[in-house]
Amino acid sequence: MKDWCDQRKVKFVIAIIPDQFQVDQEIREAVLNRYKNIAEKNMDLSHPNNLIVNFCRAHNIHCLDMLRNFQEKGKNERLYSLRDTHWNEAGNRLGADLIFEYLKKNQILPPRPRQ
Repeated sequence: MKDWCDQRKVKFVIAIIPDQFQVDQEIREAVLNRYKNIAEKNMDLSHPNNLIVNFCRAHNIHCLDMLRNFQEKGKNERLYSLRDTHWNEAGNRLGADLIFEYLKKNQILPPRPRQ
């Protein structure tokens, strides 16, 4: 995909969307209560994201990892729909804001059309 974008002079960006299990403490607790042989202290919730981030760095690919932002915001606000792994309105707003800020910070936004 990066090669395809490079050939067309298009910026390629990967956005890592956090899984609800990584963000929602209540969901994790419910799973851990059901499966008593799994200890939360033995889980590295950021491991999958770190693998992708490291791959992107090694291949010079823009990468936005939203996990920490979602975990922080998720402490006080629901970001996923009830019994559904999709973002709710607050999650969509946070994701959109993070993506916009990343694109702006890295000067990847397309130029604004002249009026």
